[in-house]
Amino acid sequence: MVAIYEKGAPPLTARIPGLIDLPLDPPVREEGCRMLDLAPLTNTNPLTAPFGVEHPGKFIFAGLPLGVQTVGGVPFRLIDPDANGGRGFIVLHSDRAPTNRKWPRKVDIPVNTTARNLFFLGNVHGWAPSDPGTGPLGAVAEYVIYYADGQILSVPLIANKTIEEWTAAPTASDVFCGLRGEPWHLNVLGVALRPVQVTRIVFRDLGTPAAPVLVAVTLAK
Repeated sequence: MVAIYEKGAPPLTARIPGLIDLPLDPPVREEGCRMLDLAPLTNTNPLTAPFGVEHPGKFIFAGLPLGVQTVGGVPFRLIDPDANGGRGFIVLHSDRAPTNRKWPRKVDIPVNTTARNLFFLGNVHGWAPSDPGTGPLGAVAEYVIYYADGQILSVPLIANKTIEEWTAAPTASDVFCGLRGEPWHLNVLGVALRPVQVTRIVFRDLGTPAAPVLVAVTLAK
């Protein structure tokens, strides 16, 4: 029976190279970090309509801590939507989102610095609890890290490994559930960087029904 299963089963996906085990111990000190400014790129209000639906009842990020918070041993700046025109999260495109809202398919985050590690807070998605992703890895989105020497590092957001549905039980294997409320949670993902300047990061949707979420980005020097 085992032989029959192994013959027909899909190949197991190995852990993505370069990911950092979390939570960090000891934590990163705030003075050793650079928390990127995502405020101009945000497009939804997590406290009232995180995925574009007005008056969604309990389906908001109620109790979300704002300002600088240490999550998984990493300082992040969580944007207060009341101080940013009602916007606090970056949420990418989904064809299941309200048609009166225009969601970006990608956002370009300027960096222009060298760092040892890079950390993302978010790594959850809305609209499609069973989205299998696309391509050989089954990814719904990706972070594309551009180095000054022309090299590129792609970090795929793969269902149940590096991303998961925002109201599901936090079981994704390669991220750390750092913040949790009712019914939501947010995950931390860490990536080791080369000792070369990073010019920018592109957060890119891969055209599946899921709506990927990014909340904050921190570079550890």
